[in-house]
Amino acid sequence: MKKSDIRIIFSFILLWVIMVIVFSIYTYAQQRYELKTEAKLLVKSQVIALNFEGLKELTGHNDGYWINRFNRTAGVPFGSPYCMSGQYFCYDSASRITGIKIPFPKSGVANSVYSYAKKKGNKTSYNPQVSDFITWKKIKSFRGHIERVFKVGKKGWVWTIAFNTSNGKRGSQREGNGVYFRKRNIYHPLGRMLIRGLVGFKTNSKFINYKEACNYE
Repeated sequence: MKKSDIRIIFSFILLWVIMVIVFSIYTYAQQRYELKTEAKLLVKSQVIALNFEGLKELTGHNDGYWINRFNRTAGVPFGSPYCMSGQYFCYDSASRITGIKIPFPKSGVANSVYSYAKKKGNKTSYNPQVSDFITWKKIKSFRGHIERVFKVGKKGWVWTIAFNTSNGKRGSQREGNGVYFRKRNIYHPLGRMLIRGLVGFKTNSKFINYKEACNYE
């Protein structure tokens, strides 16, 4: 083996070690917090969210009729990233239909719901449930990403409805060109972002029928 090849291999090993050390230092607590709401709002907002799957931007610059509406509803400028704006829009629309108040403040910032739930919600075991928000955050930055769980698998795997992402076949895993279903893991980073945690919702109903909302099967 040539010395140049050895140097390359050594460089990759060193880079991997550095990344492991950095991730271990900055790993977030990965907690789950619950906010109180009503079952009707969860189901209706999820139906609305799932129906946007496949929506694409107009020119690839966070634009288009519905995307502009997402950002306007969340109170952020046109052309802004809309991963949270899209989620908020679905809750806002469901709230107008059901008359039930949204359980978190209006915002277009990805980590806003988690920050609010951490202050106002109840801490639970770190187990994902349908309708949970899964949140990632970039180290030492307010920037992040948020998606909504609509199906729970095993070993931390979940399926989400994600706004401002790619279809997973190519392009960015975070800021993509539309709204798609994604398979994520509640322990895995997303590019340079780390999992911050989950936000769930507690209702008075012991059982919520998501059959209407989960008609993807």
